[in-house]
Amino acid sequence: MSQNKSFKRRGVKLIIDKNFQLRFAIKLALINGALLFTFTGFVLFFVKSNYDMLVREALIQMPGSAEVLIQEFRFLLLTISTGLVILIPVLFAIGLYLSKSIAGPIQALKRRLGDIARGRQGVRLRLRNDDELKSIEVEFNMAISRLESESIKKAPDTNV
Repeated sequence: MSQNKSFKRRGVKLIIDKNFQLRFAIKLALINGALLFTFTGFVLFFVKSNYDMLVREALIQMPGSAEVLIQEFRFLLLTISTGLVILIPVLFAIGLYLSKSIAGPIQALKRRLGDIARGRQGVRLRLRNDDELKSIEVEFNMAISRLESESIKKAPDTNV
């Protein structure tokens, strides 16, 4: 059974520039985690004050229901805390995925600039069609075309 090369599946690389991507993902996870913890802290403060009021009222009116309210608040606190602990690695993974869309075009640009530094002619940058950095591709290719046309104009005539 022959396999057509155009139908071969490529593996998708999640890590392109390890240093940049890990720093980006960690910063994203820490900043969002801090914001979530702060927001959750405020919410829990107000919920706790409401539960404290309900427990005081329950102790007066229905002494048996106070313990149920305390257990309910502990369960709510545990659920929210567990959700936040699970959310931090998810935010890290999202950061890695988002950083790939930044690191990929930058890595391609670095490779093309390296090709130019080594004296390779006809170098062009090609990025994904849906890439946010598509304007860099256009500017890069225009600059290289101008440089190549100027070097052709300035080249001495060797046919003498």
